[in-house]
Amino acid sequence: MRQRINIYLLTMTLVKRFFCGLLFLSIFTVQSAWTADFHFKSFPELDNLPSKDVQSVYQDCDGYIWVATRNGLFCFDGYNVVTYKSNVFHPSLLTDNNVYCMAEDHSHRLWIGTSSGLNMLDKRTGSIRKYGTDLLNSGGVSTLLVTSVGRILIGTERGLYEYREEDDDFTSLDYDATGGKLGVSGIKSLMEDDRGDVWIGTWSSGLVRQEYKTGRFIGYPRMNPNNSAHVLFQDSAGRIWVGTWGAGLQLLNHPYEPERTTWTTFSNNSEDKSSLSDNLVYALSEDVQTHTLW
Repeated sequence: MRQRINIYLLTMTLVKRFFCGLLFLSIFTVQSAWTADFHFKSFPELDNLPSKDVQSVYQDCDGYIWVATRNGLFCFDGYNVVTYKSNVFHPSLLTDNNVYCMAEDHSHRLWIGTSSGLNMLDKRTGSIRKYGTDLLNSGGVSTLLVTSVGRILIGTERGLYEYREEDDDFTSLDYDATGGKLGVSGIKSLMEDDRGDVWIGTWSSGLVRQEYKTGRFIGYPRMNPNNSAHVLFQDSAGRIWVGTWGAGLQLLNHPYEPERTTWTTFSNNSEDKSSLSDNLVYALSEDVQTHTLW
């Protein structure tokens, strides 16, 4: 795929919603002359998608852009859009057209999480394999993670699962498997840090980390009233950030020493215009040039 310098602007409902409540943490000053070098371009191919509700965007190892919406999955190669959705001609192509998330494994298979189960697209053949809710004992697949060593982790509305390639089956990382640290809880975020540890954010069961070296699961103290760890992010300085549902943004202090772990909370203050714009945090990202956290 030919590289493009312009930034592709997806002018869709959810993206607009994100930008309306965007958090900007200025770690280093951004010069206006530098930002003037950016050019935004809108593509009719993307503007004309059947659904304007974009739930996530993913770029695979070949450079293709995958767009997950409430009405299907779309692949954009810079010129054309390929649609993946169930319809009258292909009534059972996906387990559901409401697509939440995507992740590519080391065999170049694209795993697709939907509101009703998991799908796996073999990009070499174009075939799609479906894993229904009976196999995962859950409805929606809200987050996916392929680790640097090839583990495939599936976060669902009712817990965490790991795909076992050798058995072509799934293991439930439930209460017993995690030493009581995880149970039947909605998994909202999965992140691998620079140590290879896996961080697990839940809807209301707090924050859990699995050590790469030992495999053991470590729970963290309750960080907010809802015990929410909705979004997880590690910045270039190695700091661990937790975006919550209703309690703002939290920065962990001593994150690898749970007995010493505390946190700094950034929340909305209606009397402070420089505070967080809203206490619901949907996503976090870092500008690699300026090390600014968005």
